[in-house]
Amino acid sequence: MNVKDAIISTARWFVTGRSSLENPSTPLDPDYDSSWNGLNYHSRGSAGVRVTAERALGFHPVLRGIDLLSSTVGKLPLHRLRKVEGGTEHDTTHTTYFKLLNRPSAEMSALTWKKTMEAHRIMEGNGYTFCRRNGGAQITEFVLLDPTQTHPVRFNGELFYVTYTANGSPQFMSRTDVIHIKALSRNGLVGLPLWQVGNDSIGAGIATIEYGGRYFRNNAIPAIVIEVPEAMKDPAKVEALAKGWNKIHQGIENSHKTGVLTNGAKAHVLTATSNDAQLIEQKKFSIIEAANILGLPPHKLGDGSRTAYNSLEQENQSFLDDCLDWRLVDWEQELWDKVLTEKEKADDSHEIIFDRKQLLRADITAKGQYLSLAVGGPWMTVDEARRSEGMNDRPGEEGDVLYSPVTAAQTPDPSQANTDPNATPGTANAGVVTDITLNGAQVESARNVLLDVQLGHIADTAAIELLVGIGIERPRAEAMVAAQLKIPPPVVDPAAAPTPTVAPAAPAAKARQEMVDLVSHSCRRMADRIAKSAQRAGKKRAGFTDWIDSISDDHSAVIVAEFTPPLNACRAVCGVDIAPNDLARQLIGIASRDLGELADKATYSGLEGAVNEWATRFTGPSVEKLVGQLFTIQNEDQS
Repeated sequence: MNVKDAIISTARWFVTGRSSLENPSTPLDPDYDSSWNGLNYHSRGSAGVRVTAERALGFHPVLRGIDLLSSTVGKLPLHRLRKVEGGTEHDTTHTTYFKLLNRPSAEMSALTWKKTMEAHRIMEGNGYTFCRRNGGAQITEFVLLDPTQTHPVRFNGELFYVTYTANGSPQFMSRTDVIHIKALSRNGLVGLPLWQVGNDSIGAGIATIEYGGRYFRNNAIPAIVIEVPEAMKDPAKVEALAKGWNKIHQGIENSHKTGVLTNGAKAHVLTATSNDAQLIEQKKFSIIEAANILGLPPHKLGDGSRTAYNSLEQENQSFLDDCLDWRLVDWEQELWDKVLTEKEKADDSHEIIFDRKQLLRADITAKGQYLSLAVGGPWMTVDEARRSEGMNDRPGEEGDVLYSPVTAAQTPDPSQANTDPNATPGTANAGVVTDITLNGAQVESARNVLLDVQLGHIADTAAIELLVGIGIERPRAEAMVAAQLKIPPPVVDPAAAPTPTVAPAAPAAKARQEMVDLVSHSCRRMADRIAKSAQRAGKKRAGFTDWIDSISDDHSAVIVAEFTPPLNACRAVCGVDIAPNDLARQLIGIASRDLGELADKATYSGLEGAVNEWATRFTGPSVEKLVGQLFTIQNEDQS
């Protein structure tokens, strides 16, 4: 027997459940179950339901979970990168670059290939792809293989793969030509199919659905016993009576029809217990079971329980860390082994990785704040930030400049401040808020304060108190404010229009109004935070009242931290003493009260629209009314 025949013979023994990696006469696995008859394996779980791959896919939480995981892997771009001095660059000149990114073969897109491979791995335990090469050993296409017809075998200590084509003919392949991603495995070579290892849990879920179908098919009546007189002893008559009753009364369409029994027969209903009717609770438990098997958070499969995350970005980060990352790493290591050449691997000159950033897409406000800090941070140039948003580079070379951070020792001299009236607002002395001695929250707050100074929205004294309130020492705060560019008012031609005479505002009243504006600005920002969270909860509908109860726990700490600097400035500048905790409590209280009333009145389908309308009112008139009442009360107390 030649090598090819020996490999095929070994593979055939493996398919029938009687092969091993070395000896076809012994089982492949020490825990081998003789009830596994090759690919036709099936058994009844503890619920008494026979589970197969097809029936498992018919169980909707499993189908949803597999589709979610495989689709997420499929949509992430795969990049072949070349390592260069200072980082990496896309190796677009290599033949496999665009195959991995867009089109692995003539028959399918990259998304379909990755999604199907990952679905094979989850459901069947293994995903296989054959790397077809030309005479120069270059990969010309990636060919997806049927996981139920493909298996690893070992002959004379060397690992091969064998697959059976549609006409039943075997094809053997070298280990280096087969991309093989595996699920949980006993031996590290063959993954375990989900529908086998999750037999009991999946079977229980299928049984719940089947039970519910029968329950409602019988008009939600579990059973009826017809008592016949002793004289009716003919089995054929008894059977005819039972069939006639079922024909008239069984099924939803026959509910509430009048039944007639003759010859002394009596009907006795076996009523359902409370446990028999708890189908919804059992279905919820089945979703949680399926989520545990797939390693997914239950809300991803439709569970109505409240998620613990306050933003899509945090939710996706947890999903990536706990559910996806090990799958992506397995892909990357397998592609590194099978796609790169031996020289590329030995020189460590290339890598193949997923672009995980595609999953972690923040909302537009958070993305803008991140890019602002990144460019001024500095760890990103202006052009790099623009490219990340799909925009073209800036004209000239300024976009490639990486700004240097300014330390405390480099605090600009106020006398050196930029006084060019044509300078762009928000760009003067940008380094003053990139002090590496400040933390991220301080940098962001200081940047906003100094930008308001540049635009003339707040007075210098108020800005200094705000900076002190966020933890910056007063001399440093004074220097930062003094170094900012003040945008001059527009020049008006005296001959074009007369200059009106305006009485100067009283200094105390002006300072007080500036503080009102500062507090209003912070209140609007926090109201917008709560409103956006409410709109996300309103889209899901389920669990909306639970979300209302969680507003204080989820947002209180952030709101108090936001209110502290402007309220400290109010106390220092004009003597208005408002506690941050009290203001946060009032803002959250208004939101909770309004949304509670809204949830009682709105219909299930109209909840999302009602929340959107509320958000507009809450971030506008409600905030203005709250701030106005606070300062009115303070005025009365001071008088």
